[in-house]
Amino acid sequence: MENTGQEILDIIKEQNIQPKKRWEFLFKNYLLWLAFSLAIILGGLAASATIFIFQHATWVEMAPGFSPLKRLWVNLPLFWLLSLSLFSFLAWYDFKNTKRGYKYHPFIIVVCSVILSIALGVAMYSLGLGQKLEDTFFRRVPFYQQMFRQGGRMLVEPDNGHLAGIITHIGPEAITVEDFRGRSWTISTSTDEFQTGQRVMLIGRMSDDDKFICESIKPWVKRPGPPPPPMFFRP
Repeated sequence: MENTGQEILDIIKEQNIQPKKRWEFLFKNYLLWLAFSLAIILGGLAASATIFIFQHATWVEMAPGFSPLKRLWVNLPLFWLLSLSLFSFLAWYDFKNTKRGYKYHPFIIVVCSVILSIALGVAMYSLGLGQKLEDTFFRRVPFYQQMFRQGGRMLVEPDNGHLAGIITHIGPEAITVEDFRGRSWTISTSTDEFQTGQRVMLIGRMSDDDKFICESIKPWVKRPGPPPPPMFFRP
């Protein structure tokens, strides 16, 4: 035992190993708690966007002939659910490395992290952050927009009476909608309720001259507040 102790002392002396200062341990612990809190906040944002989509999604409700599995796939906010899972994992990783984090079972940490994120997400959703975050991501994050386009392509079935796409132009007597397969459609309408860049769902039928006769148009997601006024379409 004495020899072992002496060998350890010799190694410390030879490699000039210095004990860490107390403030270094405190700084690391505080940094981990900060990272944990940040992961919970980001998870809350992801949860608020998820709640917003579940609460306000309307496009598949209007699409006739959709199977339950297809409805689930298109409505599922996969990006936000994966984000919530990722931030919950990061929260667990940060917490378990804190001073006393090792004492808690990983399952308990993950469950508590998810609950905290969802609770925070509910509060953020009530403040309108879920709507703003989801809309900002669609308009400014190409990867997120592409994910939506992939899902939206299933809704581009003009022969079956429905289209989904983005408003690219608004005129005094018509709007232009580019569907999620890249084709542009001119819809004659007097409405001024929509905005350029907004996602919409169109219900109608194809005419003999390969035009889409729109009977109703609604936003991709319902906006909080009273419903919009009725719209009038020109043949």
